[in-house]
Amino acid sequence: MMITPQQESEPVNPLARFVTPEAIALLLNIKVEQIKDIRLWRYVILVIAQGKTRFVSYADLPPIIEAEPPKTQDFLCWRKRWKKSETKKAPDFWFKFYQQKFMQAVCVAQLHTWGQLIRLTDSTEFPIPLKGWGWIVGELGGTSAQGCPNNFQMFRNILTANCI
Repeated sequence: MMITPQQESEPVNPLARFVTPEAIALLLNIKVEQIKDIRLWRYVILVIAQGKTRFVSYADLPPIIEAEPPKTQDFLCWRKRWKKSETKKAPDFWFKFYQQKFMQAVCVAQLHTWGQLIRLTDSTEFPIPLKGWGWIVGELGGTSAQGCPNNFQMFRNILTANCI
């Protein structure tokens, strides 16, 4: 499976840096293995999967730690997209995406980095109206991620100590 920017659609959208097969699979409610191709066009993403071809908006995908941090322009794109929705806030998919990323974290340092990203989005001039910090701790409970026993308890301690 490949992510390919389309030559005829230069320049690629600035939000393209947040496009990942995992995020698209979760958004479309399919398995990553089902995705055959992801084509980055100027205004939309074309996803070709087994038995399914969909256009996806760049503004539907959440920021990730592997990319450059979100800029003001990115927040404006997200807010514009959400104004069209009924709830006027980040889609529930973002909650599921970040929940999955916290569950996949292999150490406290990764949790810390994801927490910093979410805190950045929550403290900017254009806050992303997620469910607040409580959802991270409340939803994940005492579950431990792979390779880092009881790291969610440690993350609770970090949160309560305001280290992030």
